[in-house]
Amino acid sequence: MIYQTISDCAHEHPSKTAVVYNGDVISYAAFASAIDETCSDIETQTLPEGHTIVVRINCLMDCWVAVLALQNLGFNTVCVSSVSVIEGLSLHSIGGIVTTEIEARIDPIEPDYIKKERIISIPNPTYSSGGPPLVRASKGKNGIGGHILYTSGTTGTYKKIVTSANQQKKRDAERIQQMHLSEDTVFYCSDYGLWTAVGYMLAPSTWKVNGCVILDQRPDWRRHFLHSGVTRAVLLPDKLNQLLSAMDDNTEMSSPENFTLYASGGFISRSLAQRILDRLTKNLFVSYGSTEVAIASLESKVTDLDDLHWLAPSPVRRVEIIDDSGAVCRINEEGYIRIRLEAQDCSSYLDNPQVSAKVFRDGFFYPGDMAVRRADGRIRMLGRSADVVNFRGQKYAVSPIEDNIQNLLGVEAACLFSGLNDAGEDEVVVAIEAEQWPDKSHLDLLGHEFAQFDQIRFAIIHPFPRTTTGTEKVNRAELRKLIFSGQ
Repeated sequence: MIYQTISDCAHEHPSKTAVVYNGDVISYAAFASAIDETCSDIETQTLPEGHTIVVRINCLMDCWVAVLALQNLGFNTVCVSSVSVIEGLSLHSIGGIVTTEIEARIDPIEPDYIKKERIISIPNPTYSSGGPPLVRASKGKNGIGGHILYTSGTTGTYKKIVTSANQQKKRDAERIQQMHLSEDTVFYCSDYGLWTAVGYMLAPSTWKVNGCVILDQRPDWRRHFLHSGVTRAVLLPDKLNQLLSAMDDNTEMSSPENFTLYASGGFISRSLAQRILDRLTKNLFVSYGSTEVAIASLESKVTDLDDLHWLAPSPVRRVEIIDDSGAVCRINEEGYIRIRLEAQDCSSYLDNPQVSAKVFRDGFFYPGDMAVRRADGRIRMLGRSADVVNFRGQKYAVSPIEDNIQNLLGVEAACLFSGLNDAGEDEVVVAIEAEQWPDKSHLDLLGHEFAQFDQIRFAIIHPFPRTTTGTEKVNRAELRKLIFSGQ
């Protein structure tokens, strides 16, 4: 269905810009023709119907062409940055691994995988400025294929999410309305991989309204961003810091005029928000979303830095905060967030019924985050409630880190949490169950363990609150309340 829109625009407005890739302008006609030619190239391979095709093409432009061609032929697609990811995905019925001829020469796939899976090298797509494509309808005997997204796998197992063509169509329509996309939209989609929700969802929504997508994989993307004519962008905290640092180093750099910026993938600090408002744009939105729901469930425009992290529930999703019994929490009572599922949302993980049953139930998705709602309805996220911490958009498994802390310090127990400090900045808190502080020499040994975090706080609590279910596990929810009660 994405391809159909691109093809329609190619016939009606062939010279309109569909993509700007690393500075190269690609029209809708050239884009659609490249997809058609790739369809023909893939058809010669006689791939098995009903199978998932893995796409390992690191050039984002060529990757999009291959994905849309395969879906047009009726295949489900999944993208990987490296074939080493494939085994961890535990996919069934893989019909082959698609790459381009030039990437196969530059970065050949390891011999072990050649033995396991069929490797299909397709010609590199060409983006000519000729006439519109000849083929417009889907070639797939079983309709349009879908796409598989997957999470970061910080818990050791990837969670896979299938988006069908019909779900994609509904999600595109929803995002177009929420983000006010139009044919004049120039959406900076950065270098996000197509295995991520942000990498896969933003571009199709823009193409649906015949807008322009910017894909940029250049090391000096920061300089080009400021002169790209961007009207919409979604950037993670790390990229925002890189962009602002480049502007600080070169005072002649000026921000684009009147563009809308969505900060996502981790909450930004008050100081970073102030820099964005001063240097980049006054149209700054902070949002909270998940791969499973694939649209911002909470989002607010930043107008008051004191309210930076209090977000309004999206009108397209019902968001609730519940206690341990499943009852909706009172105002200012901390609890667990859940999001009402709609028809276009994921309702289960692929090949993972056990985990699916835990997080998809009663028509809601339970992401495992804690939150609190205040009287005006706005919600503040309080961090993860289970086995990962989310620090500036990056997820980290806590179990191995907690084990190392316990072993190095010789304490009874240790727990790791992420949250926001009084300054509104992401921080990691190490809670130690001990009657007195460990020796400083022992604490110094932990330096290498936390090299990835620049905001660390230690808290000593004895004893930790524990469950009363018989196993006496640490009650992480109650412990978190103790640690952050002063904020």
